[in-house]
Amino acid sequence: MKIDQKIILFGLLIFLLDACSKSEINLEGTEDYVIFGHFFGECQGESCVETYLIKDEKLFEDETDPYAGGTIDHHWKWNQLTDEKYVLAKDIFDIIPSTLLESENQTFGMPDAGDWGGILLEVKRDGEVGRWLLDLNETTTPEPYYEVSREIFEIIEKINK
Repeated sequence: MKIDQKIILFGLLIFLLDACSKSEINLEGTEDYVIFGHFFGECQGESCVETYLIKDEKLFEDETDPYAGGTIDHHWKWNQLTDEKYVLAKDIFDIIPSTLLESENQTFGMPDAGDWGGILLEVKRDGEVGRWLLDLNETTTPEPYYEVSREIFEIIEKINK
């Protein structure tokens, strides 16, 4: 009987700890934020889709990893990462050109059309939300957006080291 109680208590403890580490952050009505990530369709493994949120000087990673090719809207489930990881990504606002923020176009290039991947970007700044898909292929992506996609990709690689 005591073993059964210990197993139940252990299971309950694991459940509670797991529940505390995840957070569904409501982004509506919040201050500025940026969601960024990459996606690869012809890929296997956890690193094929990586999505991050920077909000309130904190970095979060989405645990659901939806494939962003074709859609940008998604119900995220965020886990907060370390301050060290945040430092690697905190300057992402600075690499996004104003021409992108002002653009009505939501897709640049052909993200992941040839299995080379794409970049997801959502920015809320001054109450306005913009969403974009950027190509990782230099020949199909207009400047300066290819450079933006490469820089975001490099930030993601640094976070994942």
